[in-house]
Amino acid sequence: MKKDNIDVILVKPNDKKNIYGSLPGKYTAIDPPWWLATVGGCLRDYGLCVKLIDADAQNQDPLKTSKIISELKPCLVGILLLGNNLTASTWKMNGASFLAKAIKEEMPDMPIFMWGQHVAALPERTLKEEKCDFVIRGEGVHAIYELLIAIREHKNIPNCEIKGLWCNWNGKIAGSSEVDLIEDLNAVPVDGWELLGNQEYSNHVPFAFEDMGKRKRYGTICTSLGCPFQCTYCAISHFSGRRVRYKSPENVVKEIDWWIKNRDVYYLRIMDENFTLNKEHAMAVCEAVIKENYNISMWAYARVDTVDAELLNKMYEAGIHWLSYGFETGNIKVQGAIGKSQYSTEKMKEIVDMTHNAGINIVANYMFGLPEDDSESMNETLQLAKELNCEYPNMYCTMAYPGSVLYAENVLGGGMPESWLGYTQLGYECHPLPTKYLSAKEVLRFRDYAFNAFFENNDEYFKLIYEKFGQEPVDYIKGMLNNKLKRKLLEDGSVEN
Repeated sequence: MKKDNIDVILVKPNDKKNIYGSLPGKYTAIDPPWWLATVGGCLRDYGLCVKLIDADAQNQDPLKTSKIISELKPCLVGILLLGNNLTASTWKMNGASFLAKAIKEEMPDMPIFMWGQHVAALPERTLKEEKCDFVIRGEGVHAIYELLIAIREHKNIPNCEIKGLWCNWNGKIAGSSEVDLIEDLNAVPVDGWELLGNQEYSNHVPFAFEDMGKRKRYGTICTSLGCPFQCTYCAISHFSGRRVRYKSPENVVKEIDWWIKNRDVYYLRIMDENFTLNKEHAMAVCEAVIKENYNISMWAYARVDTVDAELLNKMYEAGIHWLSYGFETGNIKVQGAIGKSQYSTEKMKEIVDMTHNAGINIVANYMFGLPEDDSESMNETLQLAKELNCEYPNMYCTMAYPGSVLYAENVLGGGMPESWLGYTQLGYECHPLPTKYLSAKEVLRFRDYAFNAFFENNDEYFKLIYEKFGQEPVDYIKGMLNNKLKRKLLEDGSVEN
């Protein structure tokens, strides 16, 4: 291969306007795309000439992105459906679709693949509906490399039997039943970010409360991939599988070192699905980080049933100042229906106290519109949020993401969004899953009410934030609350469903 030619361009598409709706940009995050840098870095280390475009971070129009790609004339283009978390892959489908169409209009013969949790769950539908030739199922590094080689060598791709690859080649749709996973996380390069240049990112507002001035000194690391749990609303198994793979503490430190030395970060997100899943691993990572004596603030995802006082204290000592817990619901019947009956209200309160005693702040995540939810149970969840009064509440509508149990149970029964934009939590088109007792409109109306009701007349909360972090975060929150979300489903004359 000639090294002066670009083998593959990987793009994170932009669709901020539809995803965040009427919410001003200063209240939204720009996450470093770990997967974009990782896939790009791996392919580069395989000897390919790789170009990365983070159109999302640059707020770049799809037409402009397609023009850039046309000028660079790569052999292959990959559209990576990335979001702040894996479920956000579906939110990105609208932007990915527009970008694929724009590229094909510029270069009708350019081979395009789509990658991400959404397309991994719906490979055949994606190939039928979108202007792409291939879908990658799983993390996909090897599949992309083998695809590129097959294209270069003019092979009959449907007969190549590439693990994790689906294709629509000359009108024939075929694919692999397996997902392509990264087996050795220690072999993943830490410097794939260099392919993105000096792109600037911005931490989520709550996780930057302690110093808003450092919000743009922000990076992302990963210490594990995969998740063994089977939450009914999650579809991660189609992408990263249920077998968890770990990075060694030494290589975690190397990744942190890269961010500090090359990007001068202060905030770091640990993007593992559940950093506290394996206590031995989490403790070992924390011990290794403590030895380095970094001046950083990290945040991670955790579960109520995977932490204890010893681990929490060690995490704080390592610089993990925030944990994001999924409390989901305050109703015991609803908890049982989603496989989280161990999440009693008493247990949640115990873990909140334990986490705060360790010095760690909490972003508490709640869901409205779970299958057994009614008006009374959703109100119980709101009251739980007020009672726990954590440093910040995220409140979501339940969505039947493709690949999840909820999607399989509801895809043929109606009540699903008419387009992928319906899955955007903050967007104008947001269309939640109806429950046995409530319409989608009732669920969405209550979610938006609950978010504002949590803060309304909550002097105790604002006192807590002021005493911990000062006036600036208080002003940010109050400013955000003045921006009411616009919702198509809640407009006068919209159809109740």
